[in-house]
Amino acid sequence: MKTNKLELSTILDQSKEAKKAYDAKKFESALQQYLEVANLLNEYYSTKQSPELSDTPIGKIIANDYLATCYFAIGNCYKNLKQDEQALRYLHASLLIQEKATCSLPKAKVEQRIMDTEASRPDTRLDIKFDKYWINVPQGRTCRLIARVSDMQYAGLYSDRFISCVIIVIQSQSRMSMTHLDHMTDYNNSHLEHILNECTWVSKPDNQCKVTILSKPIGQFIKKPIYDIIKYVNTNKDSAFFGKIHLCEQIVANDVNVVKCGFSQGIETNKTIVRPLNLLRHPADYRMHVCRQIEQILYLSNDISPNVTRVIFDGRCWIDIDEIELRPPQLNQDTVKFLQSYQSDDGHLTSVKRIVTFIQSTQEKKSNLKLLESPSSMASTVSQFFCLYASNFAYKKILRQNLLETLKLYSNSPDINLNEKDKIVINGMNAILANSDFSTQALLDILTTLDTNAGSIQNELAQAVKGFLKQLYYSKVELSYTRSSQTIEELAKKLDQAAQEEFFKKNYQAALRLYNEEFVFLAHHVTRGNMTLINTIEKMGNCQILLEDYSSASEFFTMAMTMVKISYPKNATFMTRVGQKLQTCAQKLNTEVPNFDDYVVKKPNDNAQNIAL
Repeated sequence: MKTNKLELSTILDQSKEAKKAYDAKKFESALQQYLEVANLLNEYYSTKQSPELSDTPIGKIIANDYLATCYFAIGNCYKNLKQDEQALRYLHASLLIQEKATCSLPKAKVEQRIMDTEASRPDTRLDIKFDKYWINVPQGRTCRLIARVSDMQYAGLYSDRFISCVIIVIQSQSRMSMTHLDHMTDYNNSHLEHILNECTWVSKPDNQCKVTILSKPIGQFIKKPIYDIIKYVNTNKDSAFFGKIHLCEQIVANDVNVVKCGFSQGIETNKTIVRPLNLLRHPADYRMHVCRQIEQILYLSNDISPNVTRVIFDGRCWIDIDEIELRPPQLNQDTVKFLQSYQSDDGHLTSVKRIVTFIQSTQEKKSNLKLLESPSSMASTVSQFFCLYASNFAYKKILRQNLLETLKLYSNSPDINLNEKDKIVINGMNAILANSDFSTQALLDILTTLDTNAGSIQNELAQAVKGFLKQLYYSKVELSYTRSSQTIEELAKKLDQAAQEEFFKKNYQAALRLYNEEFVFLAHHVTRGNMTLINTIEKMGNCQILLEDYSSASEFFTMAMTMVKISYPKNATFMTRVGQKLQTCAQKLNTEVPNFDDYVVKKPNDNAQNIAL
């Protein structure tokens, strides 16, 4: 044991040397030393080297604590060297260690550094290339995957912000569906019909499916009717589903926030929301999320379920969302008046008061209204979304207003005693915020001057500033996924030109790879009605047919034909051209050409856009 102690002390001494290099801003040197420390720690705490320690609970805690801190330091080195992808890799590793073990490193500190890193690189993040991508399933929506398409491009389905909601995963060997249901689906039974439609779609090729319902104790009232109806149709001999569904229910812990599922892996849950870098989100993802949060308050005054496009990813591409679904619904006079009361420069405190008043007024009119939380708690949670929408997503404007309201509260409250240093700090922050185009860095700088001893006003101010800056970072990262149509077309054109050059040189494999890059890029930003996307898919089929991979070529041509049938039903030229290519593939494969007249398309209130893909 003495040898082990000596070895550990040597490793820790090396860690101290690495920190000295880091503090001296010699990041290259510090990085190499920290990487060596991480390797030594992993070796030291392996079961081969010290089984008597690593197999004990205290040994595992110590090992994880050292590694989490070391990975955090490595992430910081990479960040300072402007290697953001590597930085995020190690920061995520540090966070995942903390999720599984007790660590002294503050979890919030790592989360903040991840947000800082993501926010500093909003444009480049979207252009990182991965072999496969996860599909994000927003609250209140459904996404689908098809195994033969997933094998080429998609890793699986992902959903987070899993609080009082229910996640329903339906699987077969050929298809998969994930639905993120919230309490707004409980107003009528349309969601039950939707889930049964998803069962039909998933089970169609294999004539059976597995349904897993994941819920928390707080979400049982949403889960129960779904579980009951699926159990009923599976055991009723007169049902088309009789004996075809394997039903499972999974009660997860209250601190679980993430659900992931892919064809090559089972359902995985995590506590910490660390979104994969290779996560594809609907072009209107953040607007959908903001609108959904607002609707949670508005629908308290109305017993009608939200009328939305439920399926937003059809297994291959994003489905377009009508603009009306991205605006808060004006359900009745109360909600109209409430929404009209908002000003573009309203801050968090003003918004909270308005929301609480609206909820209390609704409670007086509806005696049977049941709330999962107190009005003030609900208001605090969704206030920022009302502010963002009212300001047309001017997140920096909202940050400024939130801080000005907070400073005013501290300055004018008779219950708060400010000392001279408090007043200097407040005056300094007011001076920074006097300019609408203020510097966020100036706010960060002022945090270093605050006296954050327990109980001080400045400590509360520091927490307020950090909290609002955190919201700004989240908004900035979220909104960075939206690009102008002109920019999208320009970037797609560059990829298309490179692919065409390889195609004309008869380098069809290289051309296919470049067309696939263009397809994935477009998948970040456009829906299936985009003609550039459709043409790219046809070109991928052209490459496959010249490579004599007729099965894959038929897949791409079928995909392109389906999208044109949906969005451009009068485009006879395209349909004739692609139809001839499908005929060629069918002859080579000795199969029949798909009958596209059998494709059923419902828009926009698709109880599941039932396209027989």
